[in-house]
Amino acid sequence: MHADLMNALAVLDDFIKHRRMSGHAGVQLLERRFEYSYQENFRRKVRGEDYADYWATKRAYFDAVLAGALPKLQQLDAQLLAADLPLGLIDPTREHNLEVELTGERGTTALRFQVASPLTDAQRPQLDALVAAFDFALLATAWEQAGRRPARAGQFVPAIAVAATFPKYALALFLIRQMRSDVAHEMRAKLDARLVQLGRKIEPAMNEKLAAGQTWVDPSGLVSFAEKFGAQWQARLNEQNPAASIFNPYGPLHDERGRRTSSQAGATTAVMLFLNQHDNWPATAEYGRHTAAFEQWFHETTRY
Repeated sequence: MHADLMNALAVLDDFIKHRRMSGHAGVQLLERRFEYSYQENFRRKVRGEDYADYWATKRAYFDAVLAGALPKLQQLDAQLLAADLPLGLIDPTREHNLEVELTGERGTTALRFQVASPLTDAQRPQLDALVAAFDFALLATAWEQAGRRPARAGQFVPAIAVAATFPKYALALFLIRQMRSDVAHEMRAKLDARLVQLGRKIEPAMNEKLAAGQTWVDPSGLVSFAEKFGAQWQARLNEQNPAASIFNPYGPLHDERGRRTSSQAGATTAVMLFLNQHDNWPATAEYGRHTAAFEQWFHETTRY
């Protein structure tokens, strides 16, 4: 029996190591007036044991091409401003409402914009002409001809996050996009302003819901960041890596870090986190019935 079990586990382990995993490879870069995106048209099947290395190599390649194209991308930003097109600075909490797609043999490049008004019949060809040179294949060819220089370590900021605490919960906004550091600085200011707006909007309603027991967690068991983490609470609050953050916008409804609900607005993910005074969450059947209504309220509240 023991031998049979060991053989079964060995077969399972071999399957996991040698299974084929597939996916599209792509990259995004957020600039002041547009978002640049590229996605390969084909799916690549990779052995499970090679998966991490394959995607790390892909990421390094994409980053290197974009790093080589940064002067041109920054020039495009200036050209869009000079062209007097109705293209606004990117608000990360709003959806893009104009996309220009460049379809190549190996992949699709897209530049996305936020426009204040529809482009006229004369303006659309003008925009198309400005972005035609930014097909990823053209940028990759220029990078190869220039000597295939890799991106510098830390050249791109992978994500930014801002957070605020309240007595019984905390809020965070995540912008999970690659950016230059100066663009990230500008986007952080926009997230800070939006977080202040959200806090003022959410706090009165949350106080009413907590008092009435209309949340999907027992209000009596909730604690603040300072109560839960002591002197370390600021570091846990301000972690910028989304996966390492206490808010973990990729995370499940609840885990050892807390209970969360999240909502998407534009490229921004809003997360509300509840912390419990105990190590484990108690059964919450009484409050669980509020889950759908609470998440719907949060989704509607975090949108403009």
